[in-house]
Amino acid sequence: EPEKSNIEIGNNLWLVSGEGRSGITFYSHAKFTTIGSGQIKIGNNVALNGTVITSKKNIQIGDNCMIAPNVIIVDTDFYLQWPPEKRFQQVPSKYDKPVFIKSNVWIGMNSIVLKGVTIGKNSIIGAGSIVTTDIPDNVIASGNPARVIKSLK
Repeated sequence: EPEKSNIEIGNNLWLVSGEGRSGITFYSHAKFTTIGSGQIKIGNNVALNGTVITSKKNIQIGDNCMIAPNVIIVDTDFYLQWPPEKRFQQVPSKYDKPVFIKSNVWIGMNSIVLKGVTIGKNSIIGAGSIVTTDIPDNVIASGNPARVIKSLK
């Protein structure tokens, strides 16, 4: 029996990717991909702008999130990193880790959210950031790798 994947979308999803409405989206329209038993769950009142989401495990986006143009969210490395001769082999699922983006998060354009990350509620990720570790609630984080630069409380 084949593995089952699932994409669940809440109410009032905004997909803003058209050239007439979004002049800075240049990679693609929003794209959701599940591999194997991947799961994608998008909450209510979410706005995505040319966002690419690829899941082999589990990616969840909470309610009231805004994700700016050209953001990529993944829960896998896709291929083995080491040793070099194995780099063309797909990563076994035991290495995949879920991504949780809590409610009211805003992710700036050209950011990348990598496997195993939780972004806390009400937080903002600055444009061009690479999120490799958890980000707490109520902060602004930015950079490569993304680090907390300001509390919002």
